[in-house]
Amino acid sequence: MGGASYPLARERTSFDDGYYIGTATGRQVADHVRFEGEYSCRHNDLERFSLHDDGGLGAAPGGADLSGARFDSRGSMDAFAVMANGYFDFDLLGFKPYFGSGLGYANVKMNDTRTLGLQSLNALAPADSIGLSDVSDDVFAYQFGAGVGYQIRPGIVASVDYRYFGTQDPQFKPVTGELLRPEYNDYDLGLNVRFDF
Repeated sequence: MGGASYPLARERTSFDDGYYIGTATGRQVADHVRFEGEYSCRHNDLERFSLHDDGGLGAAPGGADLSGARFDSRGSMDAFAVMANGYFDFDLLGFKPYFGSGLGYANVKMNDTRTLGLQSLNALAPADSIGLSDVSDDVFAYQFGAGVGYQIRPGIVASVDYRYFGTQDPQFKPVTGELLRPEYNDYDLGLNVRFDF
């Protein structure tokens, strides 16, 4: 058995505000309990990332330890998720508060990403950058949140909710060969419409 070993760097990625869109279908199984299957897409442009453990990334080309360094980034990240969610609903003065959580998996993808300031690590990519172009990883995903709905007509509920979405750290390998593990966490404010049949 053979293989290759690469340094493993852990980074914290900062994003600009993006968007989240999804669709779901499910069933109410009790008076206040419902379950659903959800497919969603999240998109954010990258702002910067910070290496909180460079995993030997800097030493690999004979340089210094890069732990704690911060770099401006260009590009974007997408997360396509399939989730199984459960919710508990209330009735309160005509409104329908709820909370819930879910588990599933996500395909996390980085698109045309350039991280400025790492020229010494990147002899193959454009100068003064480390490149990740259309690389992805399938990882475990989870979410939880709460919201408030209002029945605007029989069988139709409009709601506003807030949810936290997170994944296992994906692994990406740029053209220089080092493995990067950016953290992916997303905070969503959503507007939803639910049709009850």
